[in-house]
Amino acid sequence: MYCKIWQKDFAKLAVATKELIFRDLQLTYQWERTDKTDREMLAHMSSMHRSWRIKQKKSHFNGKSLDDAIASVPAGVDSSDWQTTCEMWTTGDERSNMHGRHPHRLELFKMGRCKQLPDDSESWVDEETRR
Repeated sequence: MYCKIWQKDFAKLAVATKELIFRDLQLTYQWERTDKTDREMLAHMSSMHRSWRIKQKKSHFNGKSLDDAIASVPAGVDSSDWQTTCEMWTTGDERSNMHGRHPHRLELFKMGRCKQLPDDSESWVDEETRR
């Protein structure tokens, strides 16, 4: 509801949007909000969102022409958001085009689970993934 299908990372949503997400979650679940729990929850939601996107891509995009894929809008997805996503998948913009080459599987794994910080260090979603 708060994150478009083409967006990848809940942590990059606007602060106001993240607050709406946490407000809605706290109507059902009770927990002490800290910076750490907020980051962990956003990372978990991003991971779930990526998994859902992969399922939608397999069901509604793979093996189809662009026009057929755009017409095959998944339930609950806005048609204009779906079109944007299909176009991103078609042009390769989603992976920053990796300087004209296809990224290796390990690069893709890292893209989804690690963020480069301004001081050139890395921030992984969890310790197990980093290892």
